[in-house]
Amino acid sequence: DYLYIPLGGNRRGPATTYRNLLIVFVLCGLWHGAAWTFVIWGALHAAYYCVQWGWNRVVPPPKEPRWWASLLGILVTFHAVVLAWVFFRADSLADAWYVVSTILSQPPTTPDLGASRFTAAINMALVLFLLAVQVAQARGWFGIYFTPSPFPPVLRAAGSALLVCGMALLGATSGAFIYFQF
Repeated sequence: DYLYIPLGGNRRGPATTYRNLLIVFVLCGLWHGAAWTFVIWGALHAAYYCVQWGWNRVVPPPKEPRWWASLLGILVTFHAVVLAWVFFRADSLADAWYVVSTILSQPPTTPDLGASRFTAAINMALVLFLLAVQVAQARGWFGIYFTPSPFPPVLRAAGSALLVCGMALLGATSGAFIYFQF
């Protein structure tokens, strides 16, 4: 707000709005570090925001989006942010481009999780626990009524299962918190 609003925000037409968004996000990238990778990270986020802002001007979002539209939006946003993170974490533009080109050129494979039966049992217990929490929330058993999710229960359960599997797949190692290096 300290930069976007003084630049004019979105009050002076679409072209100025796009310019202001680009300036703000590129400067956010430079704030994280004086390297081209951070500038690209900021520029990608500016591009994402400009596309979303322009799309909403042409096609106003519905008051209550359908569950599949919400899911599609989540998937697109996730993958766009992950793509930008490649640049954020890379040591150079060459490294970032190598990672992106390798991801796009390699066929999808099934990783060998190498999980023991104990690990598989723990993961299944976590999935069942998450499912039970969702059922309890839906029925108001906690005494707190949550805003209904736009996603069907089966899809929420599948998402919980994928989350637990992802934790099992990627949670074997840990690294230092990213901002400790700044």
